[in-house]
Amino acid sequence: MKKLYSIAGLIMLFALLSRFFGFLRELLISFYFGTTLFADMFYIVSSIPLVFYTGYSLAFSNAFIPNYHKSKEKKTTFYSSMLLMFILSLIVSMILTFFPMQILSIMAPGISLGDILEYKVAVRIVALQIFFIGFNGVINAFFNAEEKYFLPSLMNMIFSFAVAIVIFIFNDSSINHIFIGITIIYIIQFVAQLVIVFPLIKKKLLGISKLSLSIAWNQFKDSLIIFSSISLSQINYFVDRALASTLFIGALSSVNYVHKLNGFLIGIFGLIISNLIYPYISRSININDKGKKTNSKIDKFVYGLLLVVVPTMIGLSLQSENVVKFLFGYGEFNTSDLKNVSNAFSIIILGTGFYVLKDLYNYILFAFSKHRLVFFTSLLSVGTNVALNFILIKSYALNGLMFSTLASYCVAVLLNLIIIGKENIEFLSIRNHVYIFILMLIIISFILLRG
Repeated sequence: MKKLYSIAGLIMLFALLSRFFGFLRELLISFYFGTTLFADMFYIVSSIPLVFYTGYSLAFSNAFIPNYHKSKEKKTTFYSSMLLMFILSLIVSMILTFFPMQILSIMAPGISLGDILEYKVAVRIVALQIFFIGFNGVINAFFNAEEKYFLPSLMNMIFSFAVAIVIFIFNDSSINHIFIGITIIYIIQFVAQLVIVFPLIKKKLLGISKLSLSIAWNQFKDSLIIFSSISLSQINYFVDRALASTLFIGALSSVNYVHKLNGFLIGIFGLIISNLIYPYISRSININDKGKKTNSKIDKFVYGLLLVVVPTMIGLSLQSENVVKFLFGYGEFNTSDLKNVSNAFSIIILGTGFYVLKDLYNYILFAFSKHRLVFFTSLLSVGTNVALNFILIKSYALNGLMFSTLASYCVAVLLNLIIIGKENIEFLSIRNHVYIFILMLIIISFILLRG
């Protein structure tokens, strides 16, 4: 356990620095552009490659790790995965290149075609990023499968800092210049990863190897199911932004600031789960009869994680106005923006504990190849969010979107607990996790009623 906590601590440090540098981007955008149409469209365009990374690239990585551990031909698995990622990246890139206006219209239905016309070139610039995001995802998965946990976090930290520098330099230029700069950073990151990974490839993967269509096809099927589950979770975010665009100019970027603030915390703990716990569980399944000897370690680790998460989310919720004012209260970010963002943030941050548990349960099910069950829970969770969005936005505006997201996290956790119990997966003490769920629900209800 000490080793697990020490590795988690180092990953958290890298993740914290990466999130901090990534958050510089949000601070610079809020300072220079506030909640203007430019800010709205910047976040729309920049979210396209982000969706590919957090969507398919991450799903591909999640499918790769257990397949890599199970495979007797690791060389074939790796190179077949690289080929598959190239083909998929090419398809996505072509869609972005030929249909930029259609994509922007879907992502921001409340903004007129005349306003989004000037941003179609930016979408085509972003299309080039897809290739490097995809390859970076495969290489990061290989690092994690080989227990090189720190390299992906280190690369993400450097990348985030570089993006902030690009925005600072080109803040008075067109949006196209900003995205060209970010694309160059993606290319540099990819080249750097190749240099770093080459000694490991030379040691583990050099030699005669054949590309296998069957391995690539199985990898595609597994990652597609995972992608469907992850994409459903991302739909929460996109529905929030699409509906926000119908409220008023700047509502979309306000929602983005809220989600970025919330993502700062959940991203750190999410990296610990995906970069450390998931490979650990996957490896344990293949070592000691489905990991029966590791269940107590996982439980203890989760308890320790929640002892950090829960007090942090309570403190941030109660001090949301001061937090938002300290971070964003400068430049073009006015008093109305402060009120909208801080009120919404105080609600959604309370879902952090549920989000962490949801992530953990999903990865446990992924490790046991229960991809379809994760898809099922994600579908019901998103359905809850979308249904409540249309109901609550009428009375609570932006806050209604946050209440809906919070409710969807609760539904996902409850469904996953039921499924893990029925599947007899012995990585968790179901009873203790039910107690944790009820306790967090009581805490959140008390804070919301108090507010």
